Amino acid sequence: MKTKLKIYITLASILCWVNFSCTEDVIVKETSSLRSSSLLSAEVVTIKLEQAGTLAEKIGDKKSTVESLVLSGPFNAVDVRCLREMSYLKYLDMEDVDIVDSEETYVVNYYSYDMAVKTEKNVIGDYMFWVMPSLVSVVLPKNTEKIGNCVFRRYEYNETHLETVVIPNTVKTIGNEAFRACVNLKNITLPKELESMGRWVFRDCRSLEQLFIPNTLRKIEEGCFIDCLKLKSITIPANMVMSTGGQFNGCSNLANINIDGQYNSIANSFFQGCGLMSFIIPEGVKSIGDNAFQNTKIISVSIPNTVVSIGNKAFDNTLLTSIVIPNSVTDLGSSALSNCSVLSSVILSSSLSTLKDNLFANDGSLRGIIIPSSVTSIDYDVFLNTGLETLVLPSSVRKVVRMAGWNKLPNLTSLFWDASCDCGNDGIFFSDNCLVYISNNAAIPPSWKNVIVKGTAESISLVEGVAYNCPKDFYAKKITFKKNFSMKTGNGEAAGWETIVLPFAATTIKNSSGDILAPFDSDVAGVKNFWLRELTTGGFKDVKTIEANKPYIIAMPNNSNYDSKYNITGDITFEAQNITVKATPNELKSISGPSFSMSPVYQNLPRANQIYVINEEQEFEGAKPGSVFVRNLRDLKPFEAYITPNGVAPSSLRMIRIDGPVRTKSASDNSLKNKM
Repeated sequence: MKTKLKIYITLASILCWVNFSCTEDVIVKETSSLRSSSLLSAEVVTIKLEQAGTLAEKIGDKKSTVESLVLSGPFNAVDVRCLREMSYLKYLDMEDVDIVDSEETYVVNYYSYDMAVKTEKNVIGDYMFWVMPSLVSVVLPKNTEKIGNCVFRRYEYNETHLETVVIPNTVKTIGNEAFRACVNLKNITLPKELESMGRWVFRDCRSLEQLFIPNTLRKIEEGCFIDCLKLKSITIPANMVMSTGGQFNGCSNLANINIDGQYNSIANSFFQGCGLMSFIIPEGVKSIGDNAFQNTKIISVSIPNTVVSIGNKAFDNTLLTSIVIPNSVTDLGSSALSNCSVLSSVILSSSLSTLKDNLFANDGSLRGIIIPSSVTSIDYDVFLNTGLETLVLPSSVRKVVRMAGWNKLPNLTSLFWDASCDCGNDGIFFSDNCLVYISNNAAIPPSWKNVIVKGTAESISLVEGVAYNCPKDFYAKKITFKKNFSMKTGNGEAAGWETIVLPFAATTIKNSSGDILAPFDSDVAGVKNFWLRELTTGGFKDVKTIEANKPYIIAMPNNSNYDSKYNITGDITFEAQNITVKATPNELKSISGPSFSMSPVYQNLPRANQIYVINEEQEFEGAKPGSVFVRNLRDLKPFEAYITPNGVAPSSLRMIRIDGPVRTKSASDNSLKNKM
């Protein structure tokens, strides 16, 4: 004791010239054992407690001004009271403090409730540093065994400046919300002997960049790392149990999660909402929980053949572009792959018996999928709002729920119903141009149209503006296409032209009154005539017939200067009977002209710089509607055609007139030699 006293007195005498009042129990100095480089120039008060409960007596009036404090000796709830009154305290070193049992309490106001807390031996008590916003750095006692609930948690809108906490390796438990919302906490080293962490321990620690989890940790409660926005990488040790998922929700920069050892399952919401971009699920995992990867940025995932079940919404709202569900999976949850906007390729397990509700709902990029022959049932809205273009229901399917999402498949052009059940009821219907192939004797609802039974269709009705594709030849007793014409045609000048392509050779054309129509010069008596032209190497020329899959320009007479008996407006029906409708070619043939080519489409085609479409609905730079092809004007609709210049840079060619010159920015004259 004399030796220590001598040292303290010597230090005190050295510091007297800076006018600090010093005693043998309170030392003020310019260096300390605090683990912060920012303290190199800080003035530190050092207090050794000989008896618990005497901190207030020892520190005296320095309590209201102290910023840096080193404590040692026994420490209880009375001392906590004093410590919590140090409103300017920034740096606290308690490495040599012994927290002891106490019947005394310190009181914390927690959301209008007064919480009285006793100190326990070697325990950092609940709320000990609650609402001490000035704290920047804390070193905990070296013999600490437990950190309680909400110890450093920020209180609602109060500021917090805590940047570092040194935790001794003796700590085995960290309580609920211990560091919640410590928004300036950048790095923390968890103790090597840590065994469990409570709920929301590091939630909202938005500056926390890295964290090493020791192998001894066995349990983490829910939401431990929610909204740790800067956390980039974390390793999950072997055999650790997370009681629930949602640990990384909102960790938008967390792109690297490593899992060591063997795990039987990935818990519900385990990766939900984090920035994970790719993941290889470890061998041995048998189940993937509900919402496990929901709302992540994940692009690719590898699922081992040990997995047997995937939970509801497991991959909902992710950025997956493709996924393979291994054949070991027997249960794929509801909405497991819903809202995946860029998902374009899915391979399903051959062990699935049911496609559950909303499985692929809102997967707009999913164009096709093969349903395995193991599937016997299809539930509600499985395909709702997908981009499916064709679908085959295998013969194994014995049940299709009424609202399987058929009515909201805008791109579905063909359905092969090989299912071993009737075709549902009138509640199921399709897009207007969808072809339904029935290979068996299934009962067909009367509201269904465009049905092809064993290769033959009684009637096929197609309409403009809706996607069409015929994947397989069939025989049609009757097939029609309906298009509305209302544009004004010219009087000595081009106007009112439209483009058209049909998947069959039309033999009869009628208006809504039943009048027969035919192209000019078709030599058919008693008909009303219209203009029909095809592209040739010499330009557009008049033709008398419409061939399958060939583009044309067409115009129905409609002008107040004509005799009214010649005008044709309204719905026009193109028809053929007793013909074989051929499968749509993979690539529709373009027709070459003198300086441009013309290409037909049966699908929606987005506007583009290299695509010129006719100005159907509006004037363009003085050109009347239906008189010019304009670059990048609008999206193209099914059953229309577009042109592309031959060898002319699109950037220099603005529009092409049907009746003559090619219009460029320099207004050069390149005649197409065709007029109304």
